[in-house]
This record gives sequence, structure tokens and C-alpha cells, in this order.
Amino acid sequence: MLFPIKIIKRVVFSLITILIIYYGITVGQVVAQGHTEQYNSAQAIVVMGTQVNGTTPSPDLAARLNHAYILYRSGLSNLIIVTGGQGKLEDVSEAQASATFLEGLGIPSSKIVMILGDDTWQTFSLLYGYAKPRNITNILIVSDPFHMDRCGAMATDFGFTPYLSPTQHSPYGGSQVFWAYLKESAEVAVGRVTGYGFLNWLHQEIL
Repeated sequence: MLFPIKIIKRVVFSLITILIIYYGITVGQVVAQGHTEQYNSAQAIVVMGTQVNGTTPSPDLAARLNHAYILYRSGLSNLIIVTGGQGKLEDVSEAQASATFLEGLGIPSSKIVMILGDDTWQTFSLLYGYAKPRNITNILIVSDPFHMDRCGAMATDFGFTPYLSPTQHSPYGGSQVFWAYLKESAEVAVGRVTGYGFLNWLHQEIL
């Protein structure tokens, strides 16, 4: 008969093994989703916001916007929704910088909508408030490849039918991409269990 301490060790070892396998599977799914292009027409193209340098989109955000521009010019949608609030070191909101950038490419301001979410969950919450009375249900999401799985899951939570179009020329490379995928995979792994709404609340409480 095993002593209680040995039983506890076996249970702990089994749980750790299960968690490692679960996380490994999640990493594979997040990577696979990041390399899947869903080239579908939609009621709106949604560009996820990221860092702004002063009033200028960072190279990462510019890559997302240029990708959205190509999708728009390809006729996949006649509306672009840009997102992102204003960070501490940013002179304007990410959405405003994105709108100005797209207007500079020749897209009419009437075809651009700004959503000022401070994080991914809040962005989709605010987007839902804008989209529901306008019967916008299917959206084409643009972000970095490592961000796509979580974006798609959150969009689904809010009742959208999401199509995912990762940027093809993200400035992220090497170890940056590696760690970004690991971080996103951890959030996806937890979010699938707890729900992304709870995970967002937990972030707010911790930060």
C-alpha cells in the first residue's frame, strides 16, 4: 500500500503532465491558426490596435494597416474598423493614428470607424455595441499571426462570425515571435478553461 505522500506525488506528477500536454497542444493550435488565411468577404474589416509612436503607427501597426488596405482594395469589405485606445506614451489613440494612416492611403473617412478599446476583450465588447444595431455579424480580423487564435475566440464569444487574416509582413521576427507565441498560447490555454471575460477581469485586477 502506498503511503499518502507517494499518492500525492503521483497525482501532482500526473496533473503536471496533463498541463504540459494541454499547453503543448494549444501552442500547436495557436501557431497553426496564425498561418491560416481566411480570405473571405465580410461586412467589416477589423484592425486590432497596437503601439503608436507619438502620432505615427509603429511598424507593427503599419503592417496591419497595410494588410487591411490590401483587403479593402481587393473588395472584401467596404468598411474598415480601426481599434485601440491611447497608451501612456502615445499622443493620440491607436484608432486615431490608424484612421489617419488609412486616409493617407486614399481610403475615405466615411469608410473608417474608430473603436477605442484598451485591450482585446474591451475592443470586442465596444465593437459589439457598435455592430449589433447595424446588424454587422461577420468580420474579417487583421492582426499579427500569434494574436489570431485569441481574437477569433473572443469575437465568437460576442456572437460574431470571424474570419482571420494575419499580417504577412509583421516586423516581429526571431525570438520575438517565439516568445509572443508562447505568451499568447498561455492566455489561450487559460481563457479556454476560465472564459476570456474572466481572464480579462483577472488581468485588470492584477495590473
